[in-house]
Amino acid sequence: MTISLIVLAAGPAAAEALPAAEAAWRAFLRGDVAGATQAAREGLRSSPDNARFVHVLALADTTAVFPATSADDLAKGVRREQADDHEAALAGLTAARDAYAASGDSLGLLVATERLAALWIETRDYPAALEALPVTLELAGSLGQPLAAAQARLNLGRVLVRSRQVEEAAGYLDAALATAVAHDIPAWEAGAHLALSIVSRLHMDLDISLAHREAALDAYTRAGDEAGQARCLHYIGTIHIFKGELTHAASMLHRGEAMAREIGADEVLSGCLGDLAGIDYLIGNYDNALAQYAEATRLAGDPRRRGWYLLNSGSILAYQGRHEEALAVYEEAHAAMIAAGDHRNVASILQVKGQSLCELRRYDEGLARLDEAIDYARAWELPLEEAYALHFKGHALLDLGRLDAAAAALSAAGGVAEATGYFDITESALLGRAKVARAQGRLDEALAHLEQAVDIVNTVRRRSGGSAGLQSGYFSQVGRSFEEMISVLGDLHAAQPESGHDRRAFDTAQMAKARSLLDLLAEAEVDLRVRAGTGYQEREAEILGGIASLQERLQAADPDSAAIMEAEIARLESRLDVLEAELREADPRYAELRYPHPCTLAEAQGEVLHEGELLLEYQLGKEESHLFAVTRDGFRMLDLPAREELERRVRDLLPMLRDYNVTGAEAAYYAPAARELARLLLDPVTEELTGASRVLIVPDGALHYLPFEALPVRDGGGARFSSLPFLVLEKEVAYAPSVSALQRLRASPGFPSSAGGLMVVADPIQAAPEQQSVFARVAGASGLRPVPHADEEIEALAATGFEPFILHRHGDASVAALAASPLSLGCRYLHFSAHGLFNEQSPQYSGLALSADPDGGDDGFLSVSEIFALDLDCAQVTLSACSSALGEQIDGEGLVGLTRAFLYAGARGVVSALWDIPGLGAAAFMSDYYGGLAAGTASASALAATKRGMIRGGTRDGLDLAHPALWAAFVLTGG
Repeated sequence: MTISLIVLAAGPAAAEALPAAEAAWRAFLRGDVAGATQAAREGLRSSPDNARFVHVLALADTTAVFPATSADDLAKGVRREQADDHEAALAGLTAARDAYAASGDSLGLLVATERLAALWIETRDYPAALEALPVTLELAGSLGQPLAAAQARLNLGRVLVRSRQVEEAAGYLDAALATAVAHDIPAWEAGAHLALSIVSRLHMDLDISLAHREAALDAYTRAGDEAGQARCLHYIGTIHIFKGELTHAASMLHRGEAMAREIGADEVLSGCLGDLAGIDYLIGNYDNALAQYAEATRLAGDPRRRGWYLLNSGSILAYQGRHEEALAVYEEAHAAMIAAGDHRNVASILQVKGQSLCELRRYDEGLARLDEAIDYARAWELPLEEAYALHFKGHALLDLGRLDAAAAALSAAGGVAEATGYFDITESALLGRAKVARAQGRLDEALAHLEQAVDIVNTVRRRSGGSAGLQSGYFSQVGRSFEEMISVLGDLHAAQPESGHDRRAFDTAQMAKARSLLDLLAEAEVDLRVRAGTGYQEREAEILGGIASLQERLQAADPDSAAIMEAEIARLESRLDVLEAELREADPRYAELRYPHPCTLAEAQGEVLHEGELLLEYQLGKEESHLFAVTRDGFRMLDLPAREELERRVRDLLPMLRDYNVTGAEAAYYAPAARELARLLLDPVTEELTGASRVLIVPDGALHYLPFEALPVRDGGGARFSSLPFLVLEKEVAYAPSVSALQRLRASPGFPSSAGGLMVVADPIQAAPEQQSVFARVAGASGLRPVPHADEEIEALAATGFEPFILHRHGDASVAALAASPLSLGCRYLHFSAHGLFNEQSPQYSGLALSADPDGGDDGFLSVSEIFALDLDCAQVTLSACSSALGEQIDGEGLVGLTRAFLYAGARGVVSALWDIPGLGAAAFMSDYYGGLAAGTASASALAATKRGMIRGGTRDGLDLAHPALWAAFVLTGG
């Protein structure tokens, strides 16, 4: 977005004439040191007591001598200020100010006080600066000194911004900017733009903030100030981070880093490296983040900044399970924050040290640190840090089996959190208390705690108004309450089989799935409110603003007033219900995300499932997992092994599934491992499978990467892959991110039969490594090569006979190709022959690598958040070349995030490749599959038929086509 800065800094048409001394000062400010020196010397000959000439000559000529005591003190103070000798500068400038005041020299008083104010800003003594600057502004006005007035306004604006008094600051900064522009003083222009950029950023006017920072960069460039340019590049990068434009951010930060290294600007270099590390932290590139934080820490002069970098490094190490290393880093961070006087972060560091010690099972030390954090937080009146430390202490005691002590700590944490509105700690404390009650056999009490926790989750989300900023960082932590609630309901079902607890567990699982989708939207910074019409937004904002105001006043209300406020909140929430109902009518797709209505078991059986369909929903848990088996007239909840065992078996099988060369044509190694997984995942529902023709699977965790079609449903079958009893030989198989998503898809209007064409986006031009999106790099796509055998795939698709056949290839295979929906172009199907990347560490950064348009600011990476914003009305999207660098944790969120985004953007189904198919395999598979679609076969049936054909197809190019590596990768979600 391009924003004109004329409206930001309208100055006078022509600069007013400057007094001679200010003209000399202007020359110095513009880099004309020789001219400034000459003008100052000449001025002092005629006006030996003129403090401005003294100021300029002291700056321009460090050898100049001043006979008058006050002038000598001023010169010494100015020179010591330039040398960062703050103590000596303060002494000299104070002596000069007092002398000028005593002699009645107003100009001298102005200059000395002006320099003192600048010194106080440099040393962060903002109260002293705020007291001095209005004096300088008044003196400058009375003496007719426009530059002095502009500097006073500039510095007042800066101090007010740093004190977060931004509304008052903007007026001073605008006036200072106008004078700087009129008198062509680029350094002051840059300073004003940077301060105004902070005002805009605090108002979240990010485009205007970015425009100010770009204008500052231009001003520093005109001034020849390389340090200022490097600083601006750093600040521009931070705005791109705020905007979620991480590739642009990284580009700016790398430019700032290079310039800062060249000129030796260590603080700027530290800042650039710290923010580059932050980007890597965000996208899950942890090792790179650690390396950059280490260098940023070494260069940081400010102890607070050093402490931040160390704390972030420790957090990464703890996340990676490297707790011994984390503890050493936390010790350094602790010392830095003590030096900075940052009590809040000192308490936080004590807390995380306690957590790491407990993770290392050094519980006595860990609990001691947590108690220290609690005492420290209480001493400094830090209720958030106190509540966190109490809550972590409670969970550590729970791990030790000290249940009564755990309950006491968790209750105390919940009390502090509830009193101060920290809903995330309240929810986690309730979860801990539920675990205590469950361990003590009090299942009804455990359920009551969990119901309260889940109610908090839903209430906070509802009142957030779809704000990504509020949701991100909280809702991704609350899945544990849903998981525990399902387990408790499972326990109750085992004890009371006829009480319907199993059905309620199914409904809870649907709430959890709805939660995980909103988590993804929040983390991808998709603000759902922008999808609603203006009228809806205004009405919603009014209601939510009223609720927020009442909640704030509720904290200090007496009981009678509190009851009235609670009633008013309930009334406003009923208005929100009405608004939700209207929205569901006007835009059901948006409403399902903004106000999710999880599908109930009764709805799944009566509205979603068709005759002959079996729904299998898996829910993996730390202590136990569960399987819900649903048909139109049957339902069962079954217990499965814990997440760790199931995911270990999946991980062991995946190399044999993904790589033909691991097993070759012999099934001797594959069959036992695959059959064991089938025994755990499918055999418990053998009865239901017998009567089903199609299986709909809602996976969880690593199961997202397991093609169930490739599991043998019976023992035996021989040594060849073609003889194994694969599930796909007997059933059609499709997947869904949730039952609710399937419900919405099946309620969507039928796709028009008049649209029968195929749009293909294929073989994009891969960006050079230095231009590549940071998202692509972290997803394991560094140095991406062209899609293998794209030409053959395009030819195969063209030969299937779809009309129209629209091809976007090479440079045209870009985001711009998706400007019009496939339906509007007469196309039923949208096919991508481009690298799809699943980011498991940070699923919001999954996406497609398309052709870049650097001139248009497009890095070529089509991310999840960008896909959500598209209109891709079509029957099906196909992603034929996908890959994932699977790390230690494979939750499946990278894959499911990408498919969910396409489903929300308008696709009725998504066929995606779980791994790259070797050789010409993808082209051959797609030729057969699209041939089935062209003949009118439904997606699931065409996909099953293609796979069965390959299993029975013998060999091609020396490869056994029955090997799952050649056909099992392609799975259908939705449809």
